[in-house]
Amino acid sequence: MVLNQTTIQIKTRTQTGKDALNHPIYSEVWEDVSGCVVGSPSSEDIESEMNLSGKRIAYEVFLPNDDAHTWAGSEVKINNKPYRVIGDVKESFVSFSHIPCNKLISVEAYE
Repeated sequence: MVLNQTTIQIKTRTQTGKDALNHPIYSEVWEDVSGCVVGSPSSEDIESEMNLSGKRIAYEVFLPNDDAHTWAGSEVKINNKPYRVIGDVKESFVSFSHIPCNKLISVEAYE
């Protein structure tokens, strides 16, 4: 099986100030994350997530070891199509000798 690395995008939010009512103001920027591996989830994973949260997994994405983004609930783009991260990042103990990825996220289609 050939695993191809690709670049996905994550929407990051940074607080840039506060408004007149002292509520935070954020700027949102799309950042590239290279070295990701995108794959299809197993039918068991799809069914399990559907039973637990009612959300349908579209893809599973392995993230590079050195990535430090906050992924839970984030919006991502894969091939310029929008998705939202389901749940938290899962640490994977599967060893890919040729790809330095050890974190896994699941995403659902989002519009």
